[in-house]
Amino acid sequence: MLKKINAMAEFNRWCSIEVTVAGPNLLAANFSVNCLRPAVGQKFFARARVVKPGKMQVFTSCDSFAVDAEGEKWVANGQTLLTVIAA
Repeated sequence: MLKKINAMAEFNRWCSIEVTVAGPNLLAANFSVNCLRPAVGQKFFARARVVKPGKMQVFTSCDSFAVDAEGEKWVANGQTLLTVIAA
C-alpha cells in the first residue's frame, strides 16, 4: 500500500502541483507534512493549491485523502514554501 502512495504524482510533488506558472526553477525552502491518521484505503488522492504566489516565494498547501468503502478520510496535510531561483 505504501508503494502505491509513494508512486502517486500528487504525493511525490506534494504541494508544488499547481506551481507551473512560476517556472521550473523552484527550490523547496521549507516543507512540512502532518500525518493525521494511517493512510489505509483502496485509492488515494490529493488536493493542492497555491496559497500565495509571489515573484521570489510561492506558498502552497496540500491535503491527502484515502478512499475506502466508508468514503474518503483525510490522512495528511502539508505546506511548502518554494523559492524561485535564478536560471
